[in-house]
Amino acid sequence: MKSKSKKMICTTISSLALATIYLAWLERRPVLIIANHQYRSYSDILVMNMPLTDSAKIKWWQKHKLELKRLYNIPQ
Repeated sequence: MKSKSKKMICTTISSLALATIYLAWLERRPVLIIANHQYRSYSDILVMNMPLTDSAKIKWWQKHKLELKRLYNIPQ
């Protein structure tokens, strides 16, 4: 019985550690701008590897606002 309990605890800890590492890796990937499509006053930006949370997406947008304005004239 003790062997099963130890095995279950080790499996749970290992799974949590792997999940934490995976989520940390997802958050640290660089955001890549794939394309920009503009039609009149509308602009669509296609990106790869956006952050997972809405607050992180907003922070990324605010941090890169001047770069987007300079390269793609977004927002006009």
